[in-house]
Amino acid sequence: MSHDGLWCNSCDAALPYLNAPHCPVCALPTPAGEVCGHCLTHPPLFGSTTAIFGYAFPLDKLIQGMKYGDQLALAHAFAKKMLQRIDKSNFPDYVIAMPLHPAKLRERGFNQSLLLAATVARELKLKLLPNACRRVRTPRRNLPCPGRNAKKTCAMRLAATGIWPANESPWWMMC
Repeated sequence: MSHDGLWCNSCDAALPYLNAPHCPVCALPTPAGEVCGHCLTHPPLFGSTTAIFGYAFPLDKLIQGMKYGDQLALAHAFAKKMLQRIDKSNFPDYVIAMPLHPAKLRERGFNQSLLLAATVARELKLKLLPNACRRVRTPRRNLPCPGRNAKKTCAMRLAATGIWPANESPWWMMC
């Protein structure tokens, strides 16, 4: 750990920043940063994705430490990295955290997405809706929502609550 943060500049440089061209909708790699063919032919329910990192070493170990090793200070550090990449010209009305299934929340004791969302919402002075949706199905390991099957996968796992924002209200979901 450095005096400037949780990792030094050399370690920061080793993080797998997503700087290569990628689809602005799903964040998967594309040759020139254009919308990928899949998002053109099967548009997801969301309009864009802001991805800071690729899921690779050493970030994968840091995320595992945050989620399973109680290294919660990493959530604040990750949120700060997100704040550096967010398009400041187009803020939503709401920030929504990806919910954990109640059993997983009891097991872990915290929702890492809510920790990220709370920091981002607070720093940008946006409204956080921590209970806008709920997890209705426990996900299998290694089956993330983002990617090619996000619409189908997320629809099977999440349900809106009575406080979901109106359809015309823009929002961010933090995963």
